[in-house]
Amino acid sequence: MRKIVLLCSHNGARFVREQLVSIIEQSCSVDEIHVFDYASIDATREIVLSVRSLVSAPLIQLHPRDVAPGASLSFFGAMDDLKTQLAPDDCVFLADQDDKWKYNKVGEMCSAFEDASRHCERVAVFHDVEVTDSSLAVQRSSYYVDSPYAVPRDLAVDRLLLCNPVIGHTMAMSGALLMRVVRVASREKYLMHDWACVLFASRHGVIRFVDQRLSFYRQHDRNIIGAFGRNGLRGQISRVRRFARALVVQAVAFAADTDSNVKNRNNDLEYTESPKIDRCVRFLSRRLPSAVGMFLGLIAFCRGPTPKRRMLGLALMLVGSPVRRVDSAVGAKELRLR
Repeated sequence: MRKIVLLCSHNGARFVREQLVSIIEQSCSVDEIHVFDYASIDATREIVLSVRSLVSAPLIQLHPRDVAPGASLSFFGAMDDLKTQLAPDDCVFLADQDDKWKYNKVGEMCSAFEDASRHCERVAVFHDVEVTDSSLAVQRSSYYVDSPYAVPRDLAVDRLLLCNPVIGHTMAMSGALLMRVVRVASREKYLMHDWACVLFASRHGVIRFVDQRLSFYRQHDRNIIGAFGRNGLRGQISRVRRFARALVVQAVAFAADTDSNVKNRNNDLEYTESPKIDRCVRFLSRRLPSAVGMFLGLIAFCRGPTPKRRMLGLALMLVGSPVRRVDSAVGAKELRLR
């Protein structure tokens, strides 16, 4: 098993050095760090190269890209580029440019990863964090304590269609899971890459939560997705409405992407039965598309553990036929609906 870090950057000069150093100085060292830089116009690439010059082996590999398609499509593209270099049992860590890892993160995560890999080839592991300001002063000692998100509650297959409790930069996944995720037909229809990974792991693999705070989740003025944002009533209503439409698009896209497993029932390819909720979404999307939102809305309203999720249920019930494309920037901003 190799330990591989996949980091996507865009104008990350302010924090990327500290992040890379925290990865290099792990108590359990990683084997490779792949930095995919998307059209930075600051000193990000120069900083990455300067850090690379300090390590004896070719540990850090820089992959410059000329276009910045947004956070989700950047990670999808990087995973696609990396897939040919991976073995199914490799452990791939996702990393953001502006966070910081604690020294024992890799060791603790690999222990959980190896344990989960005994039961399944497609594995996703994630952990808790300390939420900090830009200077790493702790604002919240835990992301999940006294939070609207809860695990394992929100890892249930129906709840995962409505919210994603996993912070992307806390996730490590097997090469086998990554290779399945990059086969999605329409990447732009997923709100975020990490949500796609969690969805596929929940249906066709295993998810493990490491109940330790193994990194600092830095909040600053350039975050794409913040931990706990605030909006007025009008802003919240607008967010919920846009998020509901994007959620229907994602659910339909995911149902279609998992449909290949059903078609392979009589072939020699791997077959995994989809949960009933996915089969219902798939059926409705083909026969009565305008009812997908109503179906998801009823689930959100009846199962929503917070007022915001029940409000999301009402918004989903009002969604008509799903739109054909999700703007990744809009999707990212709406993700932290709790």
